[in-house]
Amino acid sequence: GQTQRLTDSLAPFKVSLDFYNLTDGKLALPSDYLQLESAQSKFMDGTTLRTRPVMVLDGEEWPDRIDSIIAPPTKVDAICTFYSGYILFNPTDVSGIIYYFKTPTKPFYKYTLVGRTETHDAGGSQDLSWGDIDSNNIILRAVRLAGINAADPLLIQTAKNE
Repeated sequence: GQTQRLTDSLAPFKVSLDFYNLTDGKLALPSDYLQLESAQSKFMDGTTLRTRPVMVLDGEEWPDRIDSIIAPPTKVDAICTFYSGYILFNPTDVSGIIYYFKTPTKPFYKYTLVGRTETHDAGGSQDLSWGDIDSNNIILRAVRLAGINAADPLLIQTAKNE
């Protein structure tokens, strides 16, 4: 249904990042970071590697959890919070993985011009990062925003010839 459609559309932007034994609990955010989807801690339980979700806390919840006698953070029950440019984990020596959505790569069109003939340079260009269906929908919206009638027969013919 609609949920799977959205998941499929966002798939090109979902990225994972493994981290191991942070020394100060700080994981620098990647330059293409846009939004966290989830964080998980990884730890050994005997001879078995276990993975558990990390609870993301805001600034008000963080001190209460750090000082908790009943439920202190552990590798099994790790916590994290966001600061400018990094995620702070507790316990500080945690290992794990984050899944996040990256910023789409900026598209650009590269070409050479010889006289009045324009030749597209596919190797030097960057297409939209979305799949074909989503890219077409984005282009159609942009065309409409530019005030061009998307039902124009010439536009439809041009789109079919690509």
